[in-house]
Amino acid sequence: LFAQLRKAGLIQSVRGALGGYVLSKPPAEILVSDIMNVLEGTVEISDCIDETSCANMDCCATRLLWVKIKDSIDQVLESTTLADIVVDYDKLKENREGVKMDKNKVYMDYAATTYVKPEVTVEMLPFMQEFFGNPSSIYALSRDTQLGIEKARNRVAKVLNASKDEIYFTGGGSEADNWALKGVAFALKQRGNHIITTKIEHHAILHACEFLAKNGFDITYLPVDQYGFVNPEDVKRAITDKTILVSVMFANNEIGTIEPIKEIGAICRERKVLFHTDAVQAVGHIPIDVKEMNIDLLSLAAHKFYGPKGVGALYVRKGVKLENLIHGGGQERGRRAGTENIAGIVGLGKALELAAAEIETENRKLLRLKDKLIEGLLKIPYTKLNGPVDERRLPGNVNVCFEFIEGESILLLLDSMGVCASSGSACTSGSLDPSHVLVAIGVPPEIVHGSLRLSMGSGTDAEDVEKVLTVLPGIVERLRSMSPLWREYQNKEMIAQ
Repeated sequence: LFAQLRKAGLIQSVRGALGGYVLSKPPAEILVSDIMNVLEGTVEISDCIDETSCANMDCCATRLLWVKIKDSIDQVLESTTLADIVVDYDKLKENREGVKMDKNKVYMDYAATTYVKPEVTVEMLPFMQEFFGNPSSIYALSRDTQLGIEKARNRVAKVLNASKDEIYFTGGGSEADNWALKGVAFALKQRGNHIITTKIEHHAILHACEFLAKNGFDITYLPVDQYGFVNPEDVKRAITDKTILVSVMFANNEIGTIEPIKEIGAICRERKVLFHTDAVQAVGHIPIDVKEMNIDLLSLAAHKFYGPKGVGALYVRKGVKLENLIHGGGQERGRRAGTENIAGIVGLGKALELAAAEIETENRKLLRLKDKLIEGLLKIPYTKLNGPVDERRLPGNVNVCFEFIEGESILLLLDSMGVCASSGSACTSGSLDPSHVLVAIGVPPEIVHGSLRLSMGSGTDAEDVEKVLTVLPGIVERLRSMSPLWREYQNKEMIAQ
């Protein structure tokens, strides 16, 4: 088939390790009839008898019908291009992606995890069934898996404006965070033992810092303002001659605050202190340039941008000293032991490439939905928005507190009505402890427990927002009617009047 298409000038071969075949001209210039004529020949009708002549041929109603059908088929084939088919496919794909779950379900927890996009699954499948060789082996079957991994590495590097040799694949964002902090700490412990981070980091960072504190390291936890922003001047003042690392998350997973990463990076570079950012919530959703932002280490996870779970990556700027976290074989150029999750890595690369290409379009949609959702939620009495109100917030993030009720009760009733949401970080939503992020931004203790996070993504539409705004006011009213705190407040109001 390829030989015939190439001979006809419709495709051409591309040499090299990642070679194959590509179209020789734009899809809009290739007619379906061109392809059909090369591979199958022209469309013809079959005579009903073997003889080529028939006395009734000119007045045969059946033959006349088939002649008209043939002419119609020719007209369609000669007016339809490959570009037309792609457009039709994209429409079908949009319809299919819009039905990822039960039609009655509204998923509003994209900050916790995302579904795997069909294009990503398609690219992963061959590496589960066909190209399954161990990348560390030397036979031909393994070269295909090696190429798949390197293609993914190139894709990640391109999105971050890094070199492919600075990308190391991990088992997820938490591993990447732990590797960055512990790897730098133990590699530079002779130089200093001071690490700076913030009070609103993900627990992968906070718990890694607790571990390091038990092993002789001094940790400074910087405060944030009422919107969750770290003051770069606080970073500058906290740096001492013993400081070896500053770790500040790119965007907060609970309240969506986008930190001043570029400014903090510039301070760290000026003071010759390494700078790490947990960008798990940001990569694929916000443009990131590690060179322009003076980032030395960056963590990311595939399942936050429509890739598979259980795979992530750590960007390590060339020249940064880092102890290994996992010991064993020589995978990832001797830096991270363990047979690679080939399909997962391939999926990560494809998902990030797609997400980065759609950032502008996706964010325009999410900003409209976010504004509509916030406007509707704040109409519910005694509701507080947590986090920034301007563009320094993740486009799909909404976090509010409803006074006098518990977030867990809200989640259970939302779930019964087909809405999936969160009361905070998905990693800790099963805990009864108040959100450390909301406590850090100064939300009063009596209000913290009434928090609700609604995070939107690719599959969210205006109907989803409308459903939430339809069911949530009734849920809040119902829970308040059973709340002793609400009754106590109403009694005080009546006495005051």
